[in-house]
Amino acid sequence: MNPNQNTSYTPEQLQQLIIAPHSDNKMEQFAKISKMPYEKDGPRSQLLALFWKTLYEPFFSRTDNKASYLEINFKQMNGKFRTQYYELNDKNLLRAANFGLAKNEGDCVYYGVNPRKEVHKHDEDNYEMKATNSGVDLSSTIWIDIDIKSVEAATPKEAKEFILQLLEKKFPFPPSIIVDSGNGFHVYFLLDQPYDSKQVSSICARMEEHIGIADHCHDASRIMRLPGSVNRKDPKKLKRTRFVLWENVRYSLDQFEYLPAIETIQSSLHMQKVKLPTLYNLVPFPESELRERIKKDKRLLDKLNTESINEYLGTFASSSMRDKTRSGRDFHLTCQLLKEGFTPEEITRIFRFTPVGDKVRENLEKTGEATALSYLTKTIENALRSLAEEEYNRRSKIQSVIIIDNPRY
Repeated sequence: MNPNQNTSYTPEQLQQLIIAPHSDNKMEQFAKISKMPYEKDGPRSQLLALFWKTLYEPFFSRTDNKASYLEINFKQMNGKFRTQYYELNDKNLLRAANFGLAKNEGDCVYYGVNPRKEVHKHDEDNYEMKATNSGVDLSSTIWIDIDIKSVEAATPKEAKEFILQLLEKKFPFPPSIIVDSGNGFHVYFLLDQPYDSKQVSSICARMEEHIGIADHCHDASRIMRLPGSVNRKDPKKLKRTRFVLWENVRYSLDQFEYLPAIETIQSSLHMQKVKLPTLYNLVPFPESELRERIKKDKRLLDKLNTESINEYLGTFASSSMRDKTRSGRDFHLTCQLLKEGFTPEEITRIFRFTPVGDKVRENLEKTGEATALSYLTKTIENALRSLAEEEYNRRSKIQSVIIIDNPRY
């Protein structure tokens, strides 16, 4: 088959290819397809849609009639991310594949490993945003991401060979699908049904710990590079992603209980649920006490006393602040207040009375206390989760200095 002719693979041939036993010829065909130029509904799009159909198969047979969504993220050349959602069905999978691969002509493109239970939109501007962990309730795959930089080897090829050998050594049964991401491998173990996403994320974390060289990417809302896309992370060194293993074997979650338990590094704040006091009986925080307690960010009090979002953005917002709305401002300030040691109850008092709490007071006046408290609760819980993940990643980096034996080749 000519890899430069997109008509060389029919949908039926692609279906036969993915169900065929693993062989060198099968991998050669995947490599050929990955090198084809993008064409709408072409082999690359068809194969990507089949990948998603395989990955999400248990969701297509759900009996509760609840919708699930595929999330596509693309990183533009200016560094900004954009998000697009597609309800899971056969037609939409091909539409999503066409959309993602077309965007990949100039951008890096990613997808949500787990289906989303809803479309996540911005509170104020209503544009579609990347899902958070709370937007994922079920998972139908176990995944790990292994970077070749984790392996000391003379060449990238040798590093990849070592990783594949290590996977064979560490696990009693093979992965279902492996994608060469250009800089490593995305490894998938397909599951026989949707499982609670927290349970699956826990298994992913144990698997990362077990293999020793995997990245820490077991959060339920994880996005991964689009299989079959071009890795444009380094514009001077473009790399094609491709399948290097595709078996249609599925596992039950209890088959992974052999994995050693790991000590939870994440802060207990990550699981903490916030219950805030009524807004009507609060008293203002004395400014002198705020000034005395703030030790790390000397400009924090000035930020809290900013009268408008435009003034805040013009004075304090950094270039890395992606969400330049009042919600984004409140999230960043909540993170800073938590780092200074303020409790959720104290943060509620601060937002109730300081100038920067305009959105909280607006909700209180226009739609009532329940709406205002719901907004504050969500903001504080998201900030707690973000700080816990920061701490987890920081400690993971400290503990990830691994000495690897010389590769066996």
